Amino acid sequence: MDLCAARCGRAVADAVFQRTGIRYKTRTAAITGASFGDPLYAGDMMHVVGRVVHGGGSSIGVSLQCAGGEAFVTLALVGGGGRLARAVPAVELADPADIERHHAYEASRRAPRLTAAEALDAPSAAKPQHVRMRDTVCRANNTFLRCHLNSQGTVFGGALLSYMERYAVHCGRVFAQRRHVYTAGVPRVDFCAPVLPTDYVALEAKVIYVGDTTMEVDVILRAERGAAQPHVVTNQGSFILVCQDGQHRNVSVPRGIDVAAATPEELQQYAAACERHRRRREVARRCAAA
Repeated sequence: MDLCAARCGRAVADAVFQRTGIRYKTRTAAITGASFGDPLYAGDMMHVVGRVVHGGGSSIGVSLQCAGGEAFVTLALVGGGGRLARAVPAVELADPADIERHHAYEASRRAPRLTAAEALDAPSAAKPQHVRMRDTVCRANNTFLRCHLNSQGTVFGGALLSYMERYAVHCGRVFAQRRHVYTAGVPRVDFCAPVLPTDYVALEAKVIYVGDTTMEVDVILRAERGAAQPHVVTNQGSFILVCQDGQHRNVSVPRGIDVAAATPEELQQYAAACERHRRRREVARRCAAA
């Protein structure tokens, strides 16, 4: 899906070149609202439709839809030295479907804000066991090899996303105390700064929301670069996981988050995840009706 978004971005960059005579590149800045309705198996043919639904400044918003789900990708237009180029023209949308996707894209970029009472009124409250959010943290460290580098000499975003997803799933399995935990969606991944081949990358994952059969795990990557830049946040994302049995049937997550013991920051993370879960259910209903 990221490759499809890149091709849409390339079309915009080509249009800018025709207008200005300056050649620009695009890079992925964020992935939001990704939802997967059905699993993909080896050998499946995947048909992805990409549409540019937002443009302006240095950013390009792309809506991606396929049979298994949908996602939004924000691309940044960059020039020489990787500097952002504010040369993206405004996008004129005439098709009602494109206008609808534009509004959905804007909604996926906004951080939801809920009250504490709304956060407490959630499926996690009915669980027989509860764990403090800070006690769900899993940590890992890694370095990346030359085979992980892109054409700009930094670590490829796909390698970072794969690394984050693997440890999100590991964190979910430890929390749920179940083996069969799988990724069901990616509400948001931000590429805040590039990861260099010399970086020592520290990962931290924690469970921030628990539904009936699903969990949401927040993952943050920090690059350690010596005394000058001890901890640079390079990536941050959220992963929705589903808990299943050995026959691929969804089963209830046995434990919940102890919201009463949460700090104000943790409570807001939990509340925001509740709202993302509600939006995901709406997307699932739309996909089922299509």
